[in-house]
Amino acid sequence: MDTKNIGGFNMNGSPSSEIVIATDGDLECPFCHRGIETQPLSYVRFTVDNVQLFLKCKCGQSFVGYTNQDNNTNRYNITGLSKGKHKTKFFEKEIQEVSSTFVLTYGESEFAEQENLKQICGAGYRRAFEFLIKDYLIKFKKKIKILLKKNFLVIVLKKI
Repeated sequence: MDTKNIGGFNMNGSPSSEIVIATDGDLECPFCHRGIETQPLSYVRFTVDNVQLFLKCKCGQSFVGYTNQDNNTNRYNITGLSKGKHKTKFFEKEIQEVSSTFVLTYGESEFAEQENLKQICGAGYRRAFEFLIKDYLIKFKKKIKILLKKNFLVIVLKKI
């Protein structure tokens, strides 16, 4: 576990004493999505138990780190980071051409997953793959196109 001492400020802007920040090394930059080496710049103490860090990644982006104080060691552990950009999977041109709806729905499902909306993202991923299969069949299996327009995908797949 890495520890660093940093200075900071109280909510009213007056200087506050140095605190010790502890990190476990599993932090991921919310912008470049790589593991980060914590580079705390400063902190603001809003209340006794609400200390927020101003952090910087090697990619050049800065963000807020949320903390909890360990009363045994008096260290502050980083428990979360502010939001940055969501990760999005890149799909090859061929997949984008077959089903732009798949790419869009898959991206929205990734967003839901990164927001910890597990029930939503699971249903979204399933729906995205349904679009991909259906659009693929419409594009490359012309005879199935009429069936797909009138029936649910699962019914058409059973007939194939």
